[in-house]
Amino acid sequence: MIYKYIYMLILFGYLLSLDFTLQNNSATINLDDNVLYQPFTGGNNYPRISWFDWDSDGDSDLFILDEDLHFRYFENIGTSFNHEFILAPNPINSLNGMNWFYLNDFNNDGLVDLITQSTIDPTHVMFFVYNGVEFEYLSIVLQDNGNPVICSEVMTPTFADIDSDGDLDFFSGNINGTVNFYKNIGMNNGFPVFEFITSYWEDIIIVGPSRERHGASAIQFIDLDGDQDLDLAWGDYFQRSLYIIWNIGTNQVADMDQENFVYQFPINDPIYTSGQNMPSFADLDGDNDMDLYITVLGGDGPVQLNNNFLMYENIGSITNPTYDYRTSNFLNSLDLSSDVVPQFIDINSDGDLDFFVGQDYTTETSPTMGRLHYFSNDGFEHLTLTLNDSEFLGQEIGLSLAPEFIDIDNDNDNDLFIGDYNGKIKFYRNDGDSINFNFIDQGYVGDIDLGFFSIPEFCDIDNDNDYDMFVGNYSGEIYYFENMGSSENYNFSDMEVIDGISNISRTAPRFIDLDYDNDYDLLLGTASGLSIYWNIGDQNNYIFFKDECIEMPFYGYNVKPWVGDLNDNHAMDLILGISTGGFLHYEISAMGDTNLDYNLDILDIISIVYNIVHQYSIYDSICNIDMNHDQLLDISDVLYLLNVIMN
Repeated sequence: MIYKYIYMLILFGYLLSLDFTLQNNSATINLDDNVLYQPFTGGNNYPRISWFDWDSDGDSDLFILDEDLHFRYFENIGTSFNHEFILAPNPINSLNGMNWFYLNDFNNDGLVDLITQSTIDPTHVMFFVYNGVEFEYLSIVLQDNGNPVICSEVMTPTFADIDSDGDLDFFSGNINGTVNFYKNIGMNNGFPVFEFITSYWEDIIIVGPSRERHGASAIQFIDLDGDQDLDLAWGDYFQRSLYIIWNIGTNQVADMDQENFVYQFPINDPIYTSGQNMPSFADLDGDNDMDLYITVLGGDGPVQLNNNFLMYENIGSITNPTYDYRTSNFLNSLDLSSDVVPQFIDINSDGDLDFFVGQDYTTETSPTMGRLHYFSNDGFEHLTLTLNDSEFLGQEIGLSLAPEFIDIDNDNDNDLFIGDYNGKIKFYRNDGDSINFNFIDQGYVGDIDLGFFSIPEFCDIDNDNDYDMFVGNYSGEIYYFENMGSSENYNFSDMEVIDGISNISRTAPRFIDLDYDNDYDLLLGTASGLSIYWNIGDQNNYIFFKDECIEMPFYGYNVKPWVGDLNDNHAMDLILGISTGGFLHYEISAMGDTNLDYNLDILDIISIVYNIVHQYSIYDSICNIDMNHDQLLDISDVLYLLNVIMN
């Protein structure tokens, strides 16, 4: 029986690659008076959202399209009465580049369809059908005369069955404050066809508070007063709240009230944000009325890169709704606005890792500066962090801060280097001790100036018992400064550029031995994602080459990685700071860990031998068992892994 188990384990294991497993419920953060139970879900900047029961379990799941123009999927693992959203693998993962989207079963085949802004011509509309595995593009959406349906690229349109004929009509705002109406007249070859009716639907014209300005809009239809017809909720670039336009007609013939707009909504407690509020409605608590959700796309007010996913609970009824404010951070995410840099370090020698964050900037004070946030680790089995200081080292450190802790002078406490927007590196020497820190500003490190967005990292790359410095920057290079001094007194040489790294930008290096060969590999965050560069040199002389075998997920823009063991379970944790001001948490399986049990043992060796003996197909993934990265599988990989296990 044990042989059958091993055989099945091999069959399952050898197809696996180096695995990046998304972690939910992995931490709790106490942030002032708020408790964040899902802090590492990425943050939001300009979220366009859609509610849809993707997994057909009777509750609404959530899709988000943010500034990186990629989809994120939040599965509701709660119930129709008590929601609980977790970040999950994305069923629309292969699609990106659009600014708006809409999910529904347009062709009545029981599978969800997707309509989005075109990625070729942003004024056109694309139609996708779900084939059970992925979304398949069919066509741009057409009018009955063969011309494309047109939607201004800066608008967030919507669909609604305004005439109760069983299909969804198309509505989009215009820059002059009017509404385009396309009537759905049926299906042709599996996708809907629309008839253009008017660009001045129901004589609606929305202008800003000045009565002279028109702006981008985000619109949504909803029966707000329970009279069985659809009213119109309108978020506008020049409106900090919402407009409501009442339908005083019927569910078959709309008659939008031109005289009695609501200019601030909800009436009892109006929304007030930076503008262009995207309204949506969902009943997530099972009380048979729709609650109000607002995501802020940004208007003529100040930048609002966090606290931009608001929820108002309907404590009234269907016919007489009363919306009460509940939260501006519906997904319970740690969101520090934009472009954050994570760093975990045991700053007080209590045996657990504390959390530091370098922030791009904040508008809370003037002049605009970044902040260092310090979250102390409360020491519980479940990672629990408490905000200790949101202005660590003060308010005027710089912009786009990138902290890196290292004991550069070998006195058993952690010193601090900070990269910044100006491309420089500032050094703070710790004159305290390993328990009580006392950071003293020592100024900038030499005359280093790398342009913009310097990200420092340290490791002993040449095995001479002192820390060398590497710095990423905006232009995409990684600069190497060899420590020509000692472990007590650093003396960085003139910079060199690491070979083999090109055609990227916003580099953020992290060094770690990913393949257990006792030299440092490079985990590199960039403007567009994350890459691995294997060190095929040795402890004394590095040679990096990019891994093209492992399929890396899309994480976000301006990725800043930290990697280590957060909870002492012998698994590698990967924390990523991204452009939306939030963080993502993954666990990384080890090279050679074919069964993903976070242990390297005889079963992993058997798996490699099995593949060699059975002459693995060129289509099989060997990324996780090609131990020496030569793109072949042979006895050298077995010996390599055996040496790792024995040592």
